This record gives sequence, C-alpha cells and structure tokens, in this order.
Amino acid sequence: TTVSMPSLHEVNGMLRLAGNPALKTLELPRLGSLNGYSVVKDNSALETVSLPALGAVNGVFDILSNSRLRALSLGAIGGVNGSLRIQDNASLLEADLHELAVVNGRLSVLHNPQLGLLKLDRLSKLRGRVEIKFHPRLDDSRLRLLGAVLQLQTSFNSVDIGHNGSN
Repeated sequence: TTVSMPSLHEVNGMLRLAGNPALKTLELPRLGSLNGYSVVKDNSALETVSLPALGAVNGVFDILSNSRLRALSLGAIGGVNGSLRIQDNASLLEADLHELAVVNGRLSVLHNPQLGLLKLDRLSKLRGRVEIKFHPRLDDSRLRLLGAVLQLQTSFNSVDIGHNGSN
C-alpha cells in the first residue's frame, strides 16, 4: 500500500501515520512544511519515506520504529524549529538531510543499526542539541556531517556524536 498526497503543501496540527502493517511507501511530493506534531511510527512494512519538498519542521517530527524502512529522503529540509527524531528504524540504510542548515531545538538520529550513510553536509547553526549515536555501520568516512564541525556556530547547546562505526 502507498500513501500519496500529491496536493498537500502544509500541515498545521497533527500528521500521524502509525500502526499500518500494509503501508509500504509514504510519498508527499509537495509538502513544504510541518507545523505541529507529526509522527511516522510502527509501520512494519514501510520501506520508503519520500518528502522531497519538505523545507521546514516547526514543531515535532518523529520517524520511529519502522522496522523495514530503508530509505529516508528529506533532502530539501533547511531548518528544524523544534525536534526531528529518527530512531529505532532497524533497516534504515540512508538518511538524506543534505540541505539542513539550522537546528533550533533538537536533531536526534539514534539506534538505526543498518544506517550506513547520513547526509548532513550543510548544518552550520545550532541552538539546541544534535545527537548521532549507536550506528555500528556509520563510520567517519560515511558521516557527511557539518563540513567542518569546528566551524559550527553554536549557542547554549551540544553536539554528541558517538558509538558509531569508527568513533
């Protein structure tokens, strides 16, 4: 089963896709912003999440415990004002956040044991916390992070990268 909403541009409030055992693909090709609480959780057959136009998360966006999720495409996201959590997706191979530049809040990428490539090339401003932990297949050469970590502009925050492949 595929959930596709080709005309959806914005969510103000709640978007919840949880506990759908037949859902294989989530496609929201024109969704530009999530404002409120959004969760994609416990969808045991979900393999692909594609939100190629998502530019901003204003609130909370959780992608949790989707055991067959292999590909996560959030390549246009430029900013998080709140929280973006990608956690406990047992089959996740790649997470594309290559346009993410600003985090005001929290970015957590945790316990995705097959994650081999995380694209975070442009992250340059942080006011909050970034956690990237517990990915045995994610070594330094596959963690495309921050361009240069030492040039990251930070304010009362922390960056915690650990327990990955070669760290």
